Amino acid sequence: EIIHMREIAAGKNAGGKPDDATVNPYNFDDANSARLQMADGGARQEFKNLSLGSSPDGTVSFPNDRCFLAPDRDSSQFGACVESPQGHDESVFLWGDSHAAHLYPGLVRQLGPDRRLTHLTTSSCAPFIDERSRPSCQDVNRYVLERISRDRPDRVILAAVWGQYEWMQLERTVQRLKEIGVRRIDLVGPMPRWSPSLPVVLVRLRSDFAHLPLRTAIGLDPAVPKLDAQMREFAARQRIDYLSPYQALCDSKGCLIRVDDRIESMMQWDVSHLTRIGSEFLVARLWQAAREPM
Repeated sequence: EIIHMREIAAGKNAGGKPDDATVNPYNFDDANSARLQMADGGARQEFKNLSLGSSPDGTVSFPNDRCFLAPDRDSSQFGACVESPQGHDESVFLWGDSHAAHLYPGLVRQLGPDRRLTHLTTSSCAPFIDERSRPSCQDVNRYVLERISRDRPDRVILAAVWGQYEWMQLERTVQRLKEIGVRRIDLVGPMPRWSPSLPVVLVRLRSDFAHLPLRTAIGLDPAVPKLDAQMREFAARQRIDYLSPYQALCDSKGCLIRVDDRIESMMQWDVSHLTRIGSEFLVARLWQAAREPM
């Protein structure tokens, strides 16, 4: 199976969906693997035998489809979605859209068996009260709040593709979580965004993967640092913790595009979503920078 990256360049994944992916859009076959053919102008490069989806060494990893709901599903489709349910030192709750879901592999690794992780995420549904971007969002988020009220987690992590929403609606969410009694609220800021996508940017650099620079500014969305600053100020006003992917991954040379020399270590597999290794790397960096490390 071959994916032509021109589809991503047009702002769509292989299934013709928008940037906020649903269940793994590259889940083509039983092996959960695919070949990516990079095509940009006259340049071609193949990422061969790139394992995706739920395979142990997969690069793209969202939770299963009972914990990361597709757009056409309502809250009745959620499973328990709890890791390490028996005995725990701390309970953590992950809530948001695909930019929450792609943190899942990193959180599982970071938290380990001694902390309980509940993860309820839905494509294109930001963690807002009365969110109406999709017909089922209000139902889904009402259910998530009921779970938080019932489970009383120590910590709630909020993440989403914030630039696609009226993100100031977060104020009501934060107020409600405080009313419930959540001790710590973590707001994860916007991800670096690549135009048309990070894989296409890498092709344009015309280099073997292992010889690519660790960072580049080519193709980066200049709106992200401004939004990052605005959300940091918002978090300070709300007296909640702010975790900045932009600050963790970017410096004056640009943003991180790979963790090491392996092609599986590419940070993001499309415009903004993390690979498995990217997720593990970013979450480790975020919690290293956090005021109270996990």
